[in-house]
Amino acid sequence: MAVLLNPRASTVALLKIVLPLAALALLSTLFLWQGKIDPSRALPYADVDVDTLARSPRMTAPDFAGVTSDGSAISLQADVAIPDVQVPGRLQIDAPQMRIETPDGLSYDVSAQQAWVEPEQGVLRLGGDVEIISSGGFDLSCQFLEAAMDRTQIVARGDLLARGPSARITADEARIIPAGDESAPYLLVFKGQVKLVYGAEP
Repeated sequence: MAVLLNPRASTVALLKIVLPLAALALLSTLFLWQGKIDPSRALPYADVDVDTLARSPRMTAPDFAGVTSDGSAISLQADVAIPDVQVPGRLQIDAPQMRIETPDGLSYDVSAQQAWVEPEQGVLRLGGDVEIISSGGFDLSCQFLEAAMDRTQIVARGDLLARGPSARITADEARIIPAGDESAPYLLVFKGQVKLVYGAEP
């Protein structure tokens, strides 16, 4: 009795047997060849203390910006901002960099070691080697500075030294406040034991 063979049907039948066997062989090879995990080769960012992050939430590289009621633009950048879990809205900021641009075209660049946002008082407090560089031609250094968040008002205290093109001023306190004059909208006022030296090196 003669039997006619269909080459295509024979190939399909053979593949139905061979392919499942090949798949089983590959799976068994993966399980046999898997190596042990080397903890020392873990990715760098895998070494994270999750418990510490949960207890101390923080923002990395925060960037804040706003406009005061008298039209000054304020921007603030920092390395880290840590919220106070006991006082809602209060922030501790490391290495703050603040810029104030007033409507009359002047700008003030402020840097410090740390800062604290106090929402109840509506102020930003900076401490530790505070530096103010003004586009008006003077630099001011102090230990503590308080800036209002809703208006242009800055109060500086502690080892206060102001340097200009032709003068050097030391004082107990300095304030930058609105003057209400269109020709000179802001005043720089020194208070306490004020000492002015003309012709000093900037």
